[in-house]
Amino acid sequence: MRKLTRPLLTVTLMAQLGCQTAIDTHSTLPTSVTMHALDAAATVWLDDVSQISDSLRAVITHESEWNKMWTRAEGSRGESVSMPDVDFGRFYLLVVAAGTVDLGDWARVEAIGMHESILHASVVSTRGCAPFISDGTPLHIVRVPHFDGQVVFLESKAGPDKCT
Repeated sequence: MRKLTRPLLTVTLMAQLGCQTAIDTHSTLPTSVTMHALDAAATVWLDDVSQISDSLRAVITHESEWNKMWTRAEGSRGESVSMPDVDFGRFYLLVVAAGTVDLGDWARVEAIGMHESILHASVVSTRGCAPFISDGTPLHIVRVPHFDGQVVFLESKAGPDKCT
């Protein structure tokens, strides 16, 4: 049996109104779902060196959750970084942290699609983007329309050809 030296990074998570539950990692996108690319305006925060050193997928549905996540992600920095305002009556936040990776690699929410009461979020993680010797802890936070339902993160990996 082969020993894994790193935890499996491709994990599919489902969140229902802030409660996260692991689901089948073999879940696939239903054929009836049309994915829509997120534009730059959907990005609330993008950081190559956040304070979150573990791989994370989360849904933020309330201001109190947002305050906790922001403090965890950026609050312990020496510099002053203002927390972006979010209207939780209109939007939820999807949080994707890549964990500790080579500086220049990243994980981002690239597209979303609805099917019944499930929001599908396509997350692309890249590796081999830059020959930096330092570690990075990439973080991507996006705004999605408020809805009543679940979120499924659909993971895919990309190589250096996808680096930007």
